[in-house]
Amino acid sequence: ELRPAKFSTAWPKLIERLEAAVDEIAADPEGSIPSIEYDDIVQGRVSKAAMAKLKRAGVLRIRKVIPREKAEDMNEQIMDDFKTLLGVDPDEPQTYQQKIYADQNPKAFTLGGVQEMYYSKAQFEARQHPNMHTVKKWLNDVWTSVDHETD
Repeated sequence: ELRPAKFSTAWPKLIERLEAAVDEIAADPEGSIPSIEYDDIVQGRVSKAAMAKLKRAGVLRIRKVIPREKAEDMNEQIMDDFKTLLGVDPDEPQTYQQKIYADQNPKAFTLGGVQEMYYSKAQFEARQHPNMHTVKKWLNDVWTSVDHETD
């Protein structure tokens, strides 16, 4: 047999654990990624179930961090940046083909058809929004470490 002995015994265990995880995810009507709202953080009412899911998944969705009107304004700014800086029109998908994919000297990196743009003014403002600072602090407090040598 070509496979190492440890691999051939570990593989079925891995498959079994993956199948159990898939079944668990499929059985959860809310999905495997927890979703909370910004006010849950501010009011200190993030559920134990959401915290357990966060620690298991390692990610969560936090809705309504930036007020809707401000978020819509930021989105419009980003769409304008696509038009101005990249020469594409988000309302006209064929402009991506013409300007981004067919260009011998692309304006920006693309991955799987998603235009990547990281440093627009709107994105910077979103990252610096006071509510984002509250979220970052809360997330930093979620994750802890214990130094077993000093405890």
